[in-house]
Parts: sequence; structure tokens; C-alpha cells
Amino acid sequence: MCSPPLAAEPHPAGTTGLCAFGVCCRCEFSQVRGCHRYPMIRAQADLLSQYAEDLANEAPGRAMEILERARLLDPDVEETYVRIMRLRDQMARFEAVT
Repeated sequence: MCSPPLAAEPHPAGTTGLCAFGVCCRCEFSQVRGCHRYPMIRAQADLLSQYAEDLANEAPGRAMEILERARLLDPDVEETYVRIMRLRDQMARFEAVT
């Protein structure tokens, strides 16, 4: 049901726990049986969004991948779309300077 954790993924200071739950574990919570799935999916999407926010300055491309994953998990959360748009704007301004 679960894939092994991602190998040697860099963690910004203080986000190791977030990564351990939200990013490195490739479990599909929609496959969990016998419990209410939405709270777990929402928790994972929220942690992914928070982790992406922590990564945004250091690795905006990776942060975008993580936000897209959060969007796929729970497409009804407007805050995820807002974060994606902010990050796209930030990346466009950075590319314009370089």
C-alpha cells in the first residue's frame, strides 16, 4: 500500500516532521480502509502546503511540485490555489531579474 520514503530529501530547518508525514510517505490515504478518510487527506494536504511554504525561498520549483500534490489531494481548498499563484508570481519576478 505504501511506497518507501523518498531517499535523502533535503529538509529546511524544523520541517523534518512535516516531510516525514506529508512528503516522504507516499501512502495514498484514499486507500486507507475502515476510517474516515477526508480528515487524513486534509491533514496531509495542509502539511504539504506548509512544507511548500517553508521551501519557497530555497527551492521554488520543488515547492511548486509539493503544492501541486496538495492540490491533487484536496482540490477544494482555496488557500492551496492562492499559494500556487503567489509562488508563480514570485518565480516570475525572480526570472525577470536574472
